[in-house]
Amino acid sequence: MFVAFYLWNQRYAASYLFISILPYAVIYMLVCLTSFYYFGLYDFQFSIKPFDCFFRVFLAIVAAAIFFSTFHYFFPYFLPTEPVKRQLMLFTSLMCIINGCVSRYLYFMFISSKTLDEKLLIVGGGEFAKQTAQLVLSRKDLKHKIIGFLDSNKSKIGLSLVNPTILGLYEDVYSIAKQHDVNRIIVALEDRRGNLPIDGLMHCKLNGVYVEDAVHFYERLSGKLFIENLTPSNLIFADGFCVSPTKLKIKRLCDIALSSLMLFVTSPILLLIAVLIKMESRGSCIFKQERVGENGNIFYIYKFRTMPTDAE
Repeated sequence: MFVAFYLWNQRYAASYLFISILPYAVIYMLVCLTSFYYFGLYDFQFSIKPFDCFFRVFLAIVAAAIFFSTFHYFFPYFLPTEPVKRQLMLFTSLMCIINGCVSRYLYFMFISSKTLDEKLLIVGGGEFAKQTAQLVLSRKDLKHKIIGFLDSNKSKIGLSLVNPTILGLYEDVYSIAKQHDVNRIIVALEDRRGNLPIDGLMHCKLNGVYVEDAVHFYERLSGKLFIENLTPSNLIFADGFCVSPTKLKIKRLCDIALSSLMLFVTSPILLLIAVLIKMESRGSCIFKQERVGENGNIFYIYKFRTMPTDAE
């Protein structure tokens, strides 16, 4: 992108070699990748909607541009020439936004192809199974097709739970999955004791059918926990608590860098707010309060006072 800009702008391309802009390009690339990672654009565990994805791309590029502008303010020698500084920054940021949105639009177009439809079979006929199906039907951007439901009550076979019907009993899971060429089975049972068709699910698993717990499936699609059916086993076997030390250090570094940057950028506004608070009422403009953090550690938060000093 940087080379293309220099070739496009022939007034400056003839005066500077590629090596002179290489550090600039590498640093900007690393900042953009870190910003994309921080805004969750490389986290494919959860399925986000296209509009949310495009909005995150825009925020990530804006954050990267602000960070890089501040970085260049303190280290100006990384930019090869002063006259093209603003053009280069605006052009690169604009191209990153366009490229990020276009590439993700093509990705959403690809996954929306009918050849990628994933057929779902929901094991369960209660309220939990119904809410899971409603979530799937509400996500038009994901190509999930619900084949039907399974229930323990034979008299309910043929009844419509949401839109698809109840196709059979729990013990019929393997035959129904094979008959309808099911790709994924969602287990949405309120009580698994004595109801979970272990043999049928094992046959499906050995034949390449994904078997997923409905709580994890619901969280993956919505980004929220289904508290009503959350059991201790879901928390014990969940992998969300396993965070590598490297990832924690990267997150901490990003938190410090972005918060320091925003503090620097918004410092004039913060100073004005502090003056207005002092003019409006007596007392300190900063409010200090004790909070409990990770592993029970005590820390203090500092924020602008919004109430009288004796409000507590």
